[in-house]
Amino acid sequence: MKHLFFLFVGFFAVYETLKAFGCKKLYARRREYRMIVKKDNKSLIEEFYKAHPKLLLVSIFDLGELIMCISGLMTSQWILFISVMLLSISRFQRLGSWAVCIDGIITTIIYLFAIINTYHLHIELFAL
Repeated sequence: MKHLFFLFVGFFAVYETLKAFGCKKLYARRREYRMIVKKDNKSLIEEFYKAHPKLLLVSIFDLGELIMCISGLMTSQWILFISVMLLSISRFQRLGSWAVCIDGIITTIIYLFAIINTYHLHIELFAL
């Protein structure tokens, strides 16, 4: 089970790297989506998702990543997953496309460190 979980962590590390490379588009689409949501028109929201289905896919992957981080709290690397969760629930990504890129890079580094620490380094991070 541990190996499967860290396989998912590796998958989401790759996903965060891809998000960092597409940070300008992602930020522009999310900003456009927030403007449509403020208008509170359901038909516009449906049309937006039909025009940009990748944003819906990103939202689904982000939800899966949050679920993975919550289950990561049960591992010895729990402090790393808390830091990813705090970074994702903060409004840091709304500062600009550069913030989306930095968030993706930091999250990727944290995920990779969690994998390497679990299988190779064995550094105890705030062990209770």
